[in-house]
Amino acid sequence: QTAPSLATISPDHRAIAEVGKWRSFFLWGYGYPIDDNLARCPRTRDIVERIPGLNSAFFSILAPGTHIPEHRGVTKGLITCHLGLIVPRAGNLRMRVHDRVVRWAEGETLVFDDTYPHEVWNDTDETRVVLLVQFERPLRNPGKWIADLFLGIVRRSAFVQEARANIAQWNAAVKLLDV
Repeated sequence: QTAPSLATISPDHRAIAEVGKWRSFFLWGYGYPIDDNLARCPRTRDIVERIPGLNSAFFSILAPGTHIPEHRGVTKGLITCHLGLIVPRAGNLRMRVHDRVVRWAEGETLVFDDTYPHEVWNDTDETRVVLLVQFERPLRNPGKWIADLFLGIVRRSAFVQEARANIAQWNAAVKLLDV
Protein backbone atom coordinates (compact mmCIF):
# COMPACT_ATOMS: atom_id res chain seq x y z
CA GLN A 1 0.00 0.00 0.00
CA THR A 2 1.32 3.45 -0.87
CA ALA A 3 2.35 5.82 1.91
CA PRO A 4 1.29 9.47 1.72
CA SER A 5 3.62 12.25 0.70
CA LEU A 6 5.13 14.02 3.71
CA ALA A 7 4.10 17.34 2.13
CA THR A 8 0.48 16.13 2.18
CA ILE A 9 0.65 15.09 5.82
CA SER A 10 2.65 18.07 7.06
CA PRO A 11 2.21 21.23 4.97
CA ASP A 12 5.04 22.84 6.99
CA HIS A 13 7.39 20.39 5.23
CA ARG A 14 6.44 21.47 1.70
CA ALA A 15 9.57 23.60 1.34
CA ILE A 16 11.78 20.53 1.72
CA ALA A 17 9.50 17.62 0.76
CA GLU A 18 8.46 17.71 -2.88
CA VAL A 19 5.06 16.03 -3.27
CA GLY A 20 5.49 12.37 -4.16
CA LYS A 21 9.27 12.36 -3.64
CA TRP A 22 9.44 11.97 0.15
CA ARG A 23 6.67 9.76 1.53
CA SER A 24 6.02 8.84 5.14
CA PHE A 25 4.06 6.19 6.98
CA PHE A 26 3.65 7.40 10.57
CA LEU A 27 3.39 4.99 13.48
CA TRP A 28 3.89 7.66 16.15
CA GLY A 29 3.95 11.42 15.73
CA TYR A 30 5.06 13.78 18.51
CA GLY A 31 3.94 11.36 21.21
CA TYR A 32 0.65 10.40 19.56
CA PRO A 33 0.23 6.79 18.43
CA ILE A 34 -1.35 6.28 15.00
CA ASP A 35 -3.40 3.22 15.91
CA ASP A 36 -4.51 2.28 12.38
CA ASN A 37 -0.92 2.28 11.14
CA LEU A 38 0.42 0.48 14.22
CA ALA A 39 -2.16 -2.26 13.59
CA ARG A 40 -0.82 -2.65 10.03
CA CYS A 41 2.75 -3.12 11.32
CA PRO A 42 2.53 -5.26 14.49
CA ARG A 43 6.19 -6.34 14.59
CA THR A 44 7.44 -2.79 14.14
CA ARG A 45 4.87 -1.60 16.71
CA ASP A 46 6.21 -4.09 19.26
CA ILE A 47 9.74 -2.80 18.71
CA VAL A 48 9.15 0.96 18.69
CA GLU A 49 6.81 0.91 21.67
CA ARG A 50 9.70 -0.41 23.80
CA ILE A 51 11.86 2.64 23.03
CA PRO A 52 12.17 4.83 26.14
CA GLY A 53 11.08 8.41 25.53
CA LEU A 54 9.62 7.63 22.08
CA ASN A 55 8.41 10.79 20.37
CA SER A 56 7.97 9.85 16.70
CA ALA A 57 8.45 6.80 14.50
CA PHE A 58 7.72 6.50 10.81
CA PHE A 59 8.86 4.84 7.64
CA SER A 60 10.67 7.49 5.62
CA ILE A 61 10.50 6.61 1.92
CA LEU A 62 12.68 8.54 -0.51
CA ALA A 63 12.11 8.20 -4.26
CA PRO A 64 15.01 7.84 -6.71
CA GLY A 65 16.59 11.12 -7.80
CA THR A 66 15.36 13.04 -4.75
CA HIS A 67 17.21 15.76 -2.86
CA ILE A 68 15.93 16.95 0.52
CA PRO A 69 17.45 20.42 0.95
CA GLU A 70 19.25 21.52 4.07
CA HIS A 71 17.02 21.85 7.11
CA ARG A 72 17.16 21.58 10.91
CA GLY A 73 15.10 19.98 13.65
CA VAL A 74 13.19 22.11 16.12
CA THR A 75 14.67 21.08 19.48
CA LYS A 76 17.80 19.75 21.17
CA GLY A 77 15.40 17.76 23.35
CA LEU A 78 15.23 14.94 20.76
CA ILE A 79 17.70 12.52 19.19
CA THR A 80 17.04 11.13 15.69
CA CYS A 81 17.79 7.56 14.63
CA HIS A 82 17.55 6.10 11.12
CA LEU A 83 17.42 2.31 10.71
CA GLY A 84 18.24 1.33 7.13
CA LEU A 85 15.56 -1.03 5.78
CA ILE A 86 15.83 -0.77 1.99
CA VAL A 87 19.10 0.86 0.98
CA PRO A 88 20.16 0.94 -2.68
CA ARG A 89 23.74 -0.23 -3.13
CA ALA A 90 24.34 1.20 -6.60
CA GLY A 91 24.53 4.96 -7.03
CA ASN A 92 25.12 7.74 -4.58
CA LEU A 93 22.82 7.72 -1.55
CA ARG A 94 23.98 9.93 1.30
CA MET A 95 23.13 12.37 4.06
CA ARG A 96 25.18 15.34 5.19
CA VAL A 97 24.88 16.22 8.87
CA HIS A 98 26.72 19.50 9.57
CA ASP A 99 30.17 18.88 8.04
CA ARG A 100 30.03 15.08 7.85
CA VAL A 101 28.66 12.88 5.05
CA VAL A 102 27.18 9.55 6.13
CA ARG A 103 25.66 6.62 4.26
CA TRP A 104 22.97 4.15 5.26
CA ALA A 105 23.35 0.37 5.32
CA GLU A 106 20.54 -2.15 5.63
CA GLY A 107 20.06 -3.23 9.23
CA GLU A 108 22.32 -0.51 10.61
CA THR A 109 21.46 2.68 12.46
CA LEU A 110 22.57 6.29 12.10
CA VAL A 111 21.99 8.35 15.24
CA PHE A 112 22.34 12.14 15.11
CA ASP A 113 21.23 15.49 16.47
CA ASP A 114 18.91 16.84 13.77
CA THR A 115 19.26 20.44 15.00
CA TYR A 116 22.50 20.45 13.03
CA PRO A 117 21.94 21.39 9.39
CA HIS A 118 21.39 18.24 7.35
CA GLU A 119 20.32 17.27 3.85
CA VAL A 120 19.79 14.05 1.90
CA TRP A 121 20.42 12.88 -1.67
CA ASN A 122 19.09 9.72 -3.31
CA ASP A 123 21.08 9.81 -6.54
CA THR A 124 20.15 6.21 -7.34
CA ASP A 125 17.54 4.46 -9.46
CA GLU A 126 15.91 2.84 -6.42
CA THR A 127 13.77 3.82 -3.44
CA ARG A 128 15.39 4.24 -0.01
CA VAL A 129 13.39 3.26 3.09
CA VAL A 130 14.45 3.91 6.67
CA LEU A 131 12.61 3.63 9.95
CA LEU A 132 13.03 7.13 11.37
CA VAL A 133 12.70 7.28 15.15
CA GLN A 134 12.94 10.31 17.40
CA PHE A 135 13.28 9.87 21.14
CA GLU A 136 13.87 12.18 24.07
CA ARG A 137 17.47 13.17 24.69
CA PRO A 138 18.51 12.19 28.22
CA LEU A 139 18.82 15.52 30.05
CA ARG A 140 19.21 16.70 33.62
CA ASN A 141 17.01 19.37 35.13
CA PRO A 142 16.44 22.18 34.39
CA GLY A 143 17.17 21.13 30.77
CA LYS A 144 14.67 18.27 30.96
CA TRP A 145 11.94 20.56 32.28
CA ILE A 146 12.55 23.03 29.46
CA ALA A 147 12.62 20.29 26.80
CA ASP A 148 9.44 18.68 28.18
CA LEU A 149 7.66 22.05 28.27
CA PHE A 150 8.70 22.84 24.69
CA LEU A 151 7.65 19.40 23.39
CA GLY A 152 4.33 19.74 25.22
CA ILE A 153 3.71 23.04 23.43
CA VAL A 154 4.72 21.56 20.05
CA ARG A 155 2.40 18.55 20.59
CA ARG A 156 -0.54 20.92 20.99
CA SER A 157 0.47 23.21 18.12
CA ALA A 158 -1.37 23.59 14.81
CA PHE A 159 1.73 22.07 13.13
CA VAL A 160 1.20 18.73 14.89
CA GLN A 161 -2.60 18.81 15.10
CA GLU A 162 -2.94 19.48 11.36
CA ALA A 163 -0.60 16.57 10.60
CA ARG A 164 -2.65 14.29 12.88
CA ALA A 165 -5.86 15.32 11.09
CA ASN A 166 -4.25 14.72 7.68
CA ILE A 167 -3.06 11.26 8.73
CA ALA A 168 -6.57 10.42 9.99
CA GLN A 169 -8.06 11.65 6.71
CA TRP A 170 -5.57 9.57 4.70
CA ASN A 171 -6.33 6.47 6.79
CA ALA A 172 -10.08 6.98 6.39
CA ALA A 173 -9.63 7.10 2.61
CA VAL A 174 -7.50 3.94 2.71
CA LYS A 175 -10.22 2.15 4.73
CA LEU A 176 -12.77 3.03 2.04
CA LEU A 177 -10.54 1.34 -0.52
CA ASP A 178 -10.04 -1.77 1.65
CA VAL A 179 -13.04 -3.86 0.69
